[in-house]
Amino acid sequence: MNHLLPVVDPDEQLVRRAYAAFNVRDTAALDELLADDIELMVGGVHAVAGIFHGKREVFEWLAKLAALTHDTFWVELRHVQAERSRGITTLAGVHAERDGTRLEDANKHWFEIVDGRITRIVVAGGNDRAQNEFWSDRTETA
Repeated sequence: MNHLLPVVDPDEQLVRRAYAAFNVRDTAALDELLADDIELMVGGVHAVAGIFHGKREVFEWLAKLAALTHDTFWVELRHVQAERSRGITTLAGVHAERDGTRLEDANKHWFEIVDGRITRIVVAGGNDRAQNEFWSDRTETA
C-alpha cells in the first residue's frame, strides 16, 4: 500500500516555527529565523503600530507587546497559504489582555522569506477599530 504524505513547503515550516517561538518568547529561535535586516510593518494607529527595521527594533517591539499586555499576548495560527511568488500568507487569531480589556481578533500576516530567513512581515488587523482602541495610549486624557 502506497500512502503519499503531503509535501510541506519549507517556508511554511519556517513560519510555523516562528509562530511557535513567538508564543513561548523564544528569542534565540526567533533570532535564527529572522534576517538581520528584517522589516516589520504593523498597521493601525496605536502604541504598537509602525514600521520596525532590523532585529533590534523587532525585539524591542516584541518586548513592548509583552510589557503592555503583562505577557498575555499570543497568536493562534489558523491558516497558512504558501505561494512561491508571493511569500507566505497566514490568518492568525490574536489574543491578549490589557488593563482589564481583552483583545480577540483575527490578523492577516504576510511573510517574505529569502534564503531561509524571514525578511519582511506585514501585519493587518481584522478589526482595526478594536485593535486601535485596545492598543491606544491609555495615559492620554480627553
